[in-house]
Amino acid sequence: TMPVYPARLLVYHAGTGRTVFIGCMKVTTIFLAAFFGLIVAPAQLSAPDLPIWRFASTIATGIIPLVFVTVSTAPFVTYIHLRLPQYARMSKDMLTRYLRTLPKTGEVDITTITLIGRPRVQRLQFGDLLPKQPKLLNVANFETKKIDESRPWWAIGQGQRQYAVGQAKGKSREGWAWDVVADAIRAGKLRDAPAAGAKAGVVKPAVAPVVGGKK
Repeated sequence: TMPVYPARLLVYHAGTGRTVFIGCMKVTTIFLAAFFGLIVAPAQLSAPDLPIWRFASTIATGIIPLVFVTVSTAPFVTYIHLRLPQYARMSKDMLTRYLRTLPKTGEVDITTITLIGRPRVQRLQFGDLLPKQPKLLNVANFETKKIDESRPWWAIGQGQRQYAVGQAKGKSREGWAWDVVADAIRAGKLRDAPAAGAKAGVVKPAVAPVVGGKK
């Protein structure tokens, strides 16, 4: 029997128009920063009577939009693919059964956009994702701690740790599947529960055995 679903099932699509807009905006700010920093600012240096604050404002005109766009759009997620086991690909009923008993080691591919507008795919396990409260300039609603632990210090900036996933499913084939996964992540069902009576970051000291009935 041929599988009904592919091994990588598209469950979230942010929309072509929105994705193209974000990518173009990133590239535009790079050219803007290069224009002010490499052309306008050096030309101002040749003017003898130009105050230093004018030169600084020119540099800021190119840098500020680049930093703002980079920070605010970095978590933007364009695609989410679930990596399905063989049995879950056979029918919708089997897919539903898999989603009801999601394993912490199940894998998901999350696609974001780099600074130069290229797609970047990160493969994570369900247990690596945590819910996050969106803020004013940071709209991310999911995050992961895995990047900090697995990457060397000089490569931390190359990994995406926060993800902004919208409500629209776009052209995704089974958008409801991501809703199931997202709800399980928010409910904490895919994380290891702490031991009973234990607190995070606290190690209970061992008790020495009593010898001869005396303390």
